[in-house]
Amino acid sequence: VKLPPVLLGKKAVLNIDSPDGQCFQYAVVAALHHTDSSINSTHKNRYSNYTRFLQHYNFSCFNGPVDASELKQFEKLNQQVSLTAIIWEKDKPRMCYTTHNTAGKIAIILFYAGHWLPVMSLGRLVGSAKVDSAYCHKCLGNFYKPEKLEKHIPKCLGQQETMPSDKIFKWDDMKKSLPPPYVLYC
Repeated sequence: VKLPPVLLGKKAVLNIDSPDGQCFQYAVVAALHHTDSSINSTHKNRYSNYTRFLQHYNFSCFNGPVDASELKQFEKLNQQVSLTAIIWEKDKPRMCYTTHNTAGKIAIILFYAGHWLPVMSLGRLVGSAKVDSAYCHKCLGNFYKPEKLEKHIPKCLGQQETMPSDKIFKWDDMKKSLPPPYVLYC
């Protein structure tokens, strides 16, 4: 797949020349294993580097191109993998699918022109090189520092409800309330 210059310049994804109909399988495997020391670092875009990892995951229900609606099915078959899928539209990334699975490895993949691509660096894909970044893989928010991102992740992974301990809740801080709007007619 020919990538647009903006996406190519970010150097955030691998453009793997995978066999027909298997770009999803190779995108997931490459997203999880592109940092493996046994991968040829000068030719990370060759699908032959990742073929040996395919056996570790269950792709049995996919017999061709994979639609975004089928991502949840992959996670059910492979509970050790959490998927985040991003779509590249109008020279910007947009969230397509985010996992509800909180355990296991995180595979971040990008959908562009009917082709799935593994994301090597979420910070480079979503942000710019001029700004410090620590992006959340679930909401694509930038928290600038890894410490802030670590505090955010539990909140983003699941809604955490906290109920007050008292049964009756009273408002007692009138300094923080807004004055009612007044309208004067003459």
